[in-house]
Amino acid sequence: MRRAAAGRDQVWLVEPSRFTAVPWSGGGQPLDGKLRPQANGELRLLRPALERRSYRLLETGAPPAWQRQPPRLSELVLPANRNPRLLALGRQWAALAEPAARVQAARAWFLQQGFRYDRQPGVLAGPDGLDRFLFERRVGFCGHYASAFSALMRAAGVPSRVVSGYLGGTWVEPLGGASYLELRQSDAHAWSEVWLPGQGWLALDPSSWVGGGSAAEGAGPGDQRRAVPGPWRWLQRQWWGLDMAWSRWWLGFDQARQEELLNRLLGRQRWALGWLVLAGIAAGLASGLVLLRRGQRPGDPQERDLRGLLRLLAQLGLEAEPGETLEQLATRARAQYPLLAPPLSELVACHHQRRYALAGRQARQRWRQGLRELKRRRRDAIRQAKGSRP
Repeated sequence: MRRAAAGRDQVWLVEPSRFTAVPWSGGGQPLDGKLRPQANGELRLLRPALERRSYRLLETGAPPAWQRQPPRLSELVLPANRNPRLLALGRQWAALAEPAARVQAARAWFLQQGFRYDRQPGVLAGPDGLDRFLFERRVGFCGHYASAFSALMRAAGVPSRVVSGYLGGTWVEPLGGASYLELRQSDAHAWSEVWLPGQGWLALDPSSWVGGGSAAEGAGPGDQRRAVPGPWRWLQRQWWGLDMAWSRWWLGFDQARQEELLNRLLGRQRWALGWLVLAGIAAGLASGLVLLRRGQRPGDPQERDLRGLLRLLAQLGLEAEPGETLEQLATRARAQYPLLAPPLSELVACHHQRRYALAGRQARQRWRQGLRELKRRRRDAIRQAKGSRP
C-alpha cells in the first residue's frame, strides 16, 4: 500500500487471490467501479482477482458509511448449550447500564487473569473450547483472544464481531519513488469490533492486553514503522521498491495513459498507427517462422544419433512401442535377428554411457563403429531370419 504525500489518496497493489475481499484501511472512496464497500466494513471485488492488480482509494475525511451501520441480530447471537462459564461471566457484565462500562469490565478482567500470548498454544477445539481457553489454558494467539472477547461481549449484550486483516507491516523507503507499506501474510491478524450507541463500530484488539497485537487500541491494523536490520534487508527493500514502481506503472497503464503515450510519440500523425501495427504483426510473424525453423532442426548429437538408429530398426520392421526403452527394443531385435546381437548390445551400452555418464568423443566414435557394424550385418541377418522360418 502506498499513501500519497498529501495524504489525500491511497494506492494498493495486491497479489492474486481466490477471495473477493481485498485489504484496505477501512476508510476512503474506491475509485474502481469493480470495488464495493460492504455494510460489515469489507471491501469486495465483483469477482476474485486472478492476476496482480492495483486500485486507488480517495480519502474523503468523512466517517466511513459502514461504521454507522447498526448491528444485525447475528452479531448478538451465541451458540446454545456451549461454553457455560463464558456465558455466565458475560451475563454478569450485562448488569452494567452502559455498554462502554461492560467493555471496560472485560478489559480489566483480561488484565487480571494472567493470560499469555503464544502463536502455537495447541488445539482448543470442541464445543467448549472458549471455556477451556478463558478459564484453564489462558494461552493463545490473536484468533483466540478476538473470538473469546467477541463472545463475552455478545453474552453481555454488546453487539460484536471478529475482524480479520493485517497488523503492522514494514515501511519501505526506496532511493527512488514514494515510500509504501509492505504487508505480508506474516502480518495477518485478528481483532474485534464492538457497537457502542452514539459511536458506531469501534475496533478493539484484546491481544494487546496480554502482550500481543497492536499497542494502540482502536487502531485496527496499525501503521507501525519497523527497523530494517542489515544491508541485505536494505537491498531487499530496494528491490521491492523497484517491483512496486514497475507494477504500478504496468497495472495503471489504462486507456488515458495509452492515449497520452500515443500523442507524445505520434502527435498529429495518428494515421501512422495502423502502419505501425501492421509492421509489428509482420515482425512477429517473421520471428515466429524463424523460431519454428530452429525448432525443427535436430537436437543434441545423442538425440540425433538415436533417431537414426530407430529409423534403421524401423526398416527392419521393428517400431518402438509407446513407453518402450531402447534396451527393450534391442531385446526384441536380437530375438528376431540374432546376427545383430553384438552391434545392438554395443549401441545400447554406448547410448547409456553418452546419455548418463557425459562421455566424450571416444563414445561417439564407438557409436559410429557400432552403427556401421549393424548396417553391415543387416542383409545377412535378414537372410538368416527368413531361412529359420518354418
